[in-house]
Amino acid sequence: ITHCGANSQFQALYHAVPMIGFPSFYDQIYNGKRMEYLGYGTNLDLDSFEKRTDQEVDKFVFMLDVATQF
Repeated sequence: ITHCGANSQFQALYHAVPMIGFPSFYDQIYNGKRMEYLGYGTNLDLDSFEKRTDQEVDKFVFMLDVATQF
């Protein structure tokens, strides 16, 4: 789980760790969108996180499980 700072993302990418991002301001929002667009993590909104459906949460968990099997 990351705040989507650039250094955090670089370190996670280097070590092949999938990410769940909760960006809050400045470059973190762009970094979170880029992370999801390129497929190495998922971007969540802190304000609406509790409103996620069970299917969406299952999708995130499945993505993490598949990404860590290498």
